[in-house]
Amino acid sequence: MQYITIDSCFDHGHISSWARSSITLCCSHRPDAMDFFTRFYTAYSRPVKVAISISLALVILFAYILLIVLFTSPQALHIDSLLYVGDNPASRTRFTPQVAVALLSAILTGATIALATRCVDESLWNHLTPSTAADRITAAESRNLALWSVSAVARIRYLFVGGSWALRLSAVLLLAGVAVNPILVSGISQTPDLTFETAFQPRNRSYNDFSGFLDDVNTWYASGTTRDLLGEAAFLTSLHSLNAPAAHVCNTPLCRANARMAGFQASCTSDEIPNPDRIGLKPSSFRNIRRQLFCSPKRSSRDRDVCVDLESSDPETAAMFTNQRATETDGDFTTVFGAYVYNWYTGQAERSIYTVDCRVRYGWVNVTQVGSNPPEVIRSSFQVVGQDELPRSAGYLPRIYGGDLLESSPWNFSGGAYGANGEKIVKYPIGVALLGWKETADGPTVAQRIERAWDMNNIFAFGRSIDRIDLSTTIETRVNKYVYNKLALFILIVPFLASIFGVWNRWHVLSDELMLGYDPVRIVRCGPLYGVDPSTTGEELDKMVVARYMQADMDGEQRYQFVASSVEFVAEPRTPKHG
Repeated sequence: MQYITIDSCFDHGHISSWARSSITLCCSHRPDAMDFFTRFYTAYSRPVKVAISISLALVILFAYILLIVLFTSPQALHIDSLLYVGDNPASRTRFTPQVAVALLSAILTGATIALATRCVDESLWNHLTPSTAADRITAAESRNLALWSVSAVARIRYLFVGGSWALRLSAVLLLAGVAVNPILVSGISQTPDLTFETAFQPRNRSYNDFSGFLDDVNTWYASGTTRDLLGEAAFLTSLHSLNAPAAHVCNTPLCRANARMAGFQASCTSDEIPNPDRIGLKPSSFRNIRRQLFCSPKRSSRDRDVCVDLESSDPETAAMFTNQRATETDGDFTTVFGAYVYNWYTGQAERSIYTVDCRVRYGWVNVTQVGSNPPEVIRSSFQVVGQDELPRSAGYLPRIYGGDLLESSPWNFSGGAYGANGEKIVKYPIGVALLGWKETADGPTVAQRIERAWDMNNIFAFGRSIDRIDLSTTIETRVNKYVYNKLALFILIVPFLASIFGVWNRWHVLSDELMLGYDPVRIVRCGPLYGVDPSTTGEELDKMVVARYMQADMDGEQRYQFVASSVEFVAEPRTPKHG
C-alpha cells in the first residue's frame, strides 16, 4: 500500500496546507508490467495513437473489400457456406451470408464511428491549441464538438447548432448507417442451381432386340400350347387402369432415364354402324336369325381382309375380335379388328354396332422414366425401320398374333348375352376388360384402350431389358445457391461518406501532453478559464474565442491555461507540440 498527498495532484495555490496535510489518497501499487505499459504509452503516446487511427482505417478498408468481394465474386472467398444453402437444417447454423454480412456491417459501422469520433476529439484539442488565428474556435463550438464525439443525440443536435457543414453531414450519415446491415441482407436471395450428369449404355447386340417381350413360354412350342403370357399380363394391367412398376434404373427422384428399344405401336380407328336389323341381338323368333360380316378396310392392295361376323341367334354373337398379320411390309406386325353391338346386354331396343380397326407395327420406340414414377412411352418417337436393321425375330409372337397360332392370341375372342345357353365373354379376360360386360364402352374408348395396352407391353419389356437396350440416364443435382444483388452495395456509400466528412480536415494526432481527452483531473489542473468577467452571460461566453496557452508560474514551472476573449488576441499563441 502506498500513500501520496493531494499536493501531487493539485496546484499548491488552490488548497490549504492544513488540507494537504490531512487529506491523503490511498492507491494500490500496480504490477511492474502495468507500470511498463503506462510508461511506454506516456513516452510514445502519439505513435500509439497514430497506429490506432491507421488500424481503424485499415479495418474499415478491409470490411469494404470483403463486402464488395462477397457481393461481386463470392466464390473467390472459397467458403462453400457463402455459396450454397445447407441441405441439412442443422447445417444452416454455419457461417452463412447473413451472418457474414451482419459481422462485417457491425465492424464497418463501429470502426467508422470510432475513427470519426477520434478525429473530432483530436481536432477539438488541436483547435484549443491553435497554431494560427484561423484555427481558433468559440466556446460554443468547443462544447458542441466535445458532445459530438461522445453522444449520438448530440450529433443530431449538432445539425442545428454546429459550425461545420461536414460534421453535420457526417452526423446524418452515421445515423443512417444503421440501415447498412438490413439493406445488404435484403440483397441476398436463393435460387436453385441445377447440374446434370448423363451416362449412356449402348444396347447389347448379343441379345435379341425383342428379348424384353420373350420368355420360355412364347419361345417354346409343344402341340400348340405356346402363349404370350408376358403380353397378356401387360394388356390386362393397362385395361384395368393399373400402372406399370418402375424399372430399377433411377435411385433418386431427380433421375431421368431415356431408352430406345424395339417395340410395338398400335394405331386404332373406330366406326359406328346403324343396326336396324338387330344384328348380334337375340331374335324374337327363329325365322329372324341372321348373320352379317364386318371386315377391316384395306389400306393397300397388299392388305389382307380381316373379317368377323355377328349373328342374331340364340345364343347370339354380339361381339367378335380377331387379329391377323397385315403384310410383309417393313414394320407391319398384325391387325387387330373387331365388331360388337353397343350395350348388347341391356334392353332389346335397337343397338348400333361399333367396329374397331387397329394396325400394330414394330420399330424403335422411346421409353422414359423419372425417378420411381411409372415409365411412359413416347408415342411420337416411334420409328419404323427396315428388316435389315430390325428383323422380326420375336419368337412365336408373329404366329400368335396372326399366324397359325391365332387361337392363343388374347385378342381373339367373342361374346354374347349371358344366359343358360349364352356364350360367356367372361371366359376371355382381355375381352371383358376391353369391352366391359353389362355396359360396354363405345368405339373410340375401345380403340384408345387397345393403343394403351400395346404401349403397356412396351413398358413391361423395358423393365425386363434395361441392361440390353440403349439407355441414357441423366441425374439432376439441385442445390439452392445464394444470389447476391450488386445494387445493394450502393448502401456502402453512406458509411464511406460519413467517414470522409468526419475525417475531412480533422486528421490530427496529438501527443498525450496536448490531447487531454476527458481526463477530469488533467483538465482541472489547467486551472480556471481566464479572460471571463463574472458578469459574462452564457450567451456571451459562447461567442468568445477559446484557446490554451503555455504559462510559467512563480516557480518557473510551465503549464497550460485556458483563455477566452471576445476580441483578437494580442499575442500569437505558441506553436503546440505534437509529440
